[in-house]
Amino acid sequence: MIESGYFFNPIRRDIDIVQGDTCSFGFQVQGLKGEKPSSIYFSCRETIESESYLFQVDNTNNIDERSYDSETDTLTYGVRIPPHLTFGIDLGRYFYD
Repeated sequence: MIESGYFFNPIRRDIDIVQGDTCSFGFQVQGLKGEKPSSIYFSCRETIESESYLFQVDNTNNIDERSYDSETDTLTYGVRIPPHLTFGIDLGRYFYD
């Protein structure tokens, strides 16, 4: 059983999303000892402290496993944010987790 945890972004990269366009990007998770997480979420929030999110995708709708490297114990995922999720969001800086 995998304990719940958080995606840590040590690089602190910005993700630019154009309102109403599809946005796609990948990310990797290491050190899970071959176990796959049962739930993965990508959420966009107005502030870092926000309890609610502007939109969210997960591994049942728009986060897909792309590959697994057993030598490095690295899972690679692809995220797709469809246009309808960003259509009503104003131009600005938002936070993801």
